[in-house]
Amino acid sequence: MSAADRRQVQEALRRLEYYRGRADGIFGPRTHAAIRRFQQTIGAEATGRLTADEANLLVSIP
Repeated sequence: MSAADRRQVQEALRRLEYYRGRADGIFGPRTHAAIRRFQQTIGAEATGRLTADEANLLVSIP
């Protein structure tokens, strides 16, 4: 995943109120925690690491 893709994921997590940090393209502990919360919401295994399908779903949610 490119830095631009990671920023897009962070922006989507922020828009959905899972993440409150900067969209800097760096997946640190706060981003991984936000991903786990998102994964729990969609009924996926909460690993803190997105699959390609989860990332696509995340960024497609309006």
